Amino acid sequence: DVTLADRRLTITGSRTAPMRPKGAYHQLEVRQGEFRTDVTLPWAANEERIEASYEDGFLIVELPRSTPEQIRVVPVTKIALD
Repeated sequence: DVTLADRRLTITGSRTAPMRPKGAYHQLEVRQGEFRTDVTLPWAANEERIEASYEDGFLIVELPRSTPEQIRVVPVTKIALD
């Protein structure tokens, strides 16, 4: 599962034990069982355009930046003290 709340991305899942050992060596963050990874994003993501896919053992999460909000400049009025 991939969730996004505010700017915190959470990835959770479960990996089952392999049926038989493979000939190649792979280093895995989690060998088997449940896992959870939290990442705080440095920018806001466009939640409507987030995509996640799992292919060849890799989870790919695309998080396009959201459009920056308009910055409103407020003029300051100087008040004369008499």
